[in-house]
Amino acid sequence: MPEQYEFNDEQNQAIGSLSHKMKVVSVFMIVIAILSIVGAIIPMFKGMSSLAQLGPDLVGSLVSLLIGVWGLNAARSFQEVVDTKGNDIDHMMDAVGNLNKLVGFAYWLLMIFIFVLLLGVFFGIVAGAMSPP
Repeated sequence: MPEQYEFNDEQNQAIGSLSHKMKVVSVFMIVIAILSIVGAIIPMFKGMSSLAQLGPDLVGSLVSLLIGVWGLNAARSFQEVVDTKGNDIDHMMDAVGNLNKLVGFAYWLLMIFIFVLLLGVFFGIVAGAMSPP
């Protein structure tokens, strides 16, 4: 196997700092997602809400959970860059792959949001044009 690039101490320090911050943010996202799921389900068991009311909370919680998990996986791969010798490029590419999942997911959520927003604007304009003066 060919020898891989090895990051220097200064680069490892920057990558390690990024990894630490990503871990903190990702764990926070995961904890908030779990608390949100529990907080949404408890009223349903008490008969205070229905499954239909639970849907939006669960969707938002699952989005947060996915972002947190992919961010945590990327953070672990970044930390592997710092902690190991001889596999920096492989670990960096694993981190980039997980970041690509996270950002790709956010990208598609944004595209859906923009589409729904434009659809709403279009139908608002059409409805306004069709209403009597």
